[in-house]
Amino acid sequence: MSRSIWIALLAASVAAALGIACTPAKDAWSDDPRPIVTTWRSKCALCHTRVEPGTRTPEKLHEALGRHHVRVHLSDAEWVELEAFLGNKAPAAPPSASPPSP
Repeated sequence: MSRSIWIALLAASVAAALGIACTPAKDAWSDDPRPIVTTWRSKCALCHTRVEPGTRTPEKLHEALGRHHVRVHLSDAEWVELEAFLGNKAPAAPPSASPPSP
């Protein structure tokens, strides 16, 4: 093979590897349709590392979210929903999901 073909193959391999590496990983909330999940993804982590649900005590969440009221503009209902969402260790089933069978 000619040198230019090898270079083209190498460049294509590097581009493919970078594309795979830059694809965001799916997490437990990737398919969750609730608006609060979108809010969490878009607002949390703009200034710090995003806090994952279930990783803070309710007391720490309440304290931290209270400090964020000045910078982050959410409705009172969104603050309550965000605190409840972050306090969960596992995602709640989307509203359309069937309950688990016994």
